[in-house]
Amino acid sequence: MTLSTPSVSSVRLQYCLVLCVIAAIAIMIQVSPIVYDAGQYMAIRTAIMAMPLAVTACCVLVYVRYGGSRIFSRSFLMLGIGNFVVFVGEALYYFYLDPTGVVDVWSEVAEALFFASYLFFIAHITINVWYFSGHVWSGLLRTTTISILFAIGFSVWVGADDVGLWSLASVAGSVTLGIWVAFAFGVFRQTMLSAPWALLALGILLGSVGDVVYRHAYMLGLYDFESMSTPLWLTSNMVVIYGLYRHCRSI
Repeated sequence: MTLSTPSVSSVRLQYCLVLCVIAAIAIMIQVSPIVYDAGQYMAIRTAIMAMPLAVTACCVLVYVRYGGSRIFSRSFLMLGIGNFVVFVGEALYYFYLDPTGVVDVWSEVAEALFFASYLFFIAHITINVWYFSGHVWSGLLRTTTISILFAIGFSVWVGADDVGLWSLASVAGSVTLGIWVAFAFGVFRQTMLSAPWALLALGILLGSVGDVVYRHAYMLGLYDFESMSTPLWLTSNMVVIYGLYRHCRSI
């Protein structure tokens, strides 16, 4: 008896259903403050902190699954480290900075960790692009230059009185990552792993957009946990987890 291979339409339907479930979960977490009177942001705060740790765990599993592969193991290790760095930064806010309301050296540490995560995410993409496409450094240099100019223009457009170096760096890092992941998608779509790479690219891109939305609100002093950055971050993490699952199923 021969098992039939799932049709393209059924696979696409599965993808759509899972993405709809992910979007529904993100929306439910986003509207959770309506349900709770006390500790109304607990679900949002906990999800923002815990989701990157869940992605890290999945990246470790994929790393082990590839058994020390020179390309894929290294790239997913970079992705895992990047998410772990984000988790540590969010944990600092969750356990110390937000409850105490202080702004001290630990807030600088958290900002440095968030910026460092972009370097690991970009390394994850670059390793894979290098494998599939070859030379990448000139393209990455152009992308970074454009992103720095965009960050400066973005800050002028926002019109904030005190932008801050970390905000400028974060916007530049977010845009660099977003452009680079879009370029990577163009490379990966010609491979047998195009579907899982599309999910990973979408997840990373949503996170980049969420970071820019957050920085826009932060620069203007308007950020709260009900910002649109929250569902973008949560959806980003869940889509990446699903992309990692599909990546393992494809090998």
